[in-house]
Amino acid sequence: MQPSTAPVDLEPIWTGSSEADRARRLALIEAFALADDHGLPRGRYDPDRLMERLAGVSGGRDRGLLEIELTRTFLQFAHDLQSGVLEPGKASSLIKRKAPRRSSEELLTLLSTQPPESVFRMLVPSSPEYTRLMQAKLRLEHRLQHGGWGSVVPTSSLRPGESGNTVVALRNRLVAMGYLRPSLSATYDDRIEAAVRDFQCRSRAGAGRRCRHQHHARDQHRPRRAAAVDHGGDGARALAEPARGQGPAAHPGEPRRLSRADYR
Repeated sequence: MQPSTAPVDLEPIWTGSSEADRARRLALIEAFALADDHGLPRGRYDPDRLMERLAGVSGGRDRGLLEIELTRTFLQFAHDLQSGVLEPGKASSLIKRKAPRRSSEELLTLLSTQPPESVFRMLVPSSPEYTRLMQAKLRLEHRLQHGGWGSVVPTSSLRPGESGNTVVALRNRLVAMGYLRPSLSATYDDRIEAAVRDFQCRSRAGAGRRCRHQHHARDQHRPRRAAAVDHGGDGARALAEPARGQGPAAHPGEPRRLSRADYR
């Protein structure tokens, strides 16, 4: 560990026998259990593995190594939760925005001097955009747990003018997702073609001028969609595949654990 990432007094903050150390360990385990809710890598933040690691410590050397490991893991978790796993500029050279990031010294000072639940809670982004994203994610997961959008389209390619059960499956899926008004048509007609194009534009972030024009024209004449549809899969293939399962402002009063209920 670099000297700048260690607590100033070099006293353990995780592996000691004090109530404060136990509270920090418990808060870290509970935070890891909610990592997947925030789209963080499951394998990187596994609460079961963390508990096994804590239970397997024997001797001073193991305890010291675990102290370093937990500190590094906490810092990575804090940075990932607050700022995201990806660095915006590395994901795309077109993104000029820098993600906010607390220094390691600040994080460790907070952890050493503040209730651990408060520290983990303040790491969650408090912007309205993040709250809406979490709400959309939970709605999407709830939809998937209750059957999704109906039967998967049993093909990877359809063309305008085709008809049959495959087109019916596509039609029903588009209706369920809010891109098409209910219909009895079994033919891939102009309405279905327009709905597929609309889906493709929106699920690919609608970067093109043609997509933006379609959004403006169609939003006035189509049913309201579920908010989660905005986070759908890629292009027509997402219609033919099952969807796959990716902070609130601080509350007054006593700090409490992060919860899915915060985003409902």
